[in-house]
Amino acid sequence: MIKQWKYGIIGVGLLLGGLLLYNWQTTQQMSNTVASCIIAPFLRVQHVLLSPIKNYYNRACTQHAQQIMALELERDQLISELIALKGSKDFIQSSRELVSYQKRYDTNEHILAHIVEKKCDPVEQSVLVDRGSWHGVLQNMIAVYKNVLIGRVIEVYPYWSKIALITDPRCKVAVYCARTKATGIAEGVCDKELFVVNHVSHLDTVHVGDYIISSGSGLVFPKGFGVGIIERCVQDGLLYTLYAKPFIPLDRIEYCYLLQKGT
Repeated sequence: MIKQWKYGIIGVGLLLGGLLLYNWQTTQQMSNTVASCIIAPFLRVQHVLLSPIKNYYNRACTQHAQQIMALELERDQLISELIALKGSKDFIQSSRELVSYQKRYDTNEHILAHIVEKKCDPVEQSVLVDRGSWHGVLQNMIAVYKNVLIGRVIEVYPYWSKIALITDPRCKVAVYCARTKATGIAEGVCDKELFVVNHVSHLDTVHVGDYIISSGSGLVFPKGFGVGIIERCVQDGLLYTLYAKPFIPLDRIEYCYLLQKGT
């Protein structure tokens, strides 16, 4: 009898399980409906109680976001001003030597020019400056920087001019050696780090490391400006050929003075 009773319970359980599995979706929907009916009042109470807090928090967040935005705008403005100050600082530092030169010499007839483009390659050694005929620039004016000769004006336009550097073959300068007074003609070879001095007599004495100075001979270049330093000398028959480097890297100059011989 007991075994039969157990078998009856197991059979009823299996039947109910089968019905539940068969109607699982319906059962799930019913459970969700019952759960929603139970939870809905609590959600309503939560909404009523928490809404003021959320509104206050949202207003606080909005104010905070506005403050952040204002700070970001202020930061951007400060960065912009800092960039402008750095640019002014760089300009002052770059032109400090020129200002010192201006104080040392009478530069009323000199034109301060900004180098806007450089071309230093095996074909041409030249720069463009932002001063032209409207600013008083004339052809064959010379360009100097820190009492160093860097070239001469070969083309003039209303608002800009082209300068052939001393490393360009189009720029020939009468020079002499500071220590020995040996004379010659400096001429570019389209190498930004080298130029040659030709027509130096073998009877003259030359020394490696001696300064090369413009002699003032001719119609273009005045006397007394530095040109370069002798690095090597080669004798060819009755003449020396001197190989020299410019006093300063010509491809790094940003400003120069333009002046005419006699001023």
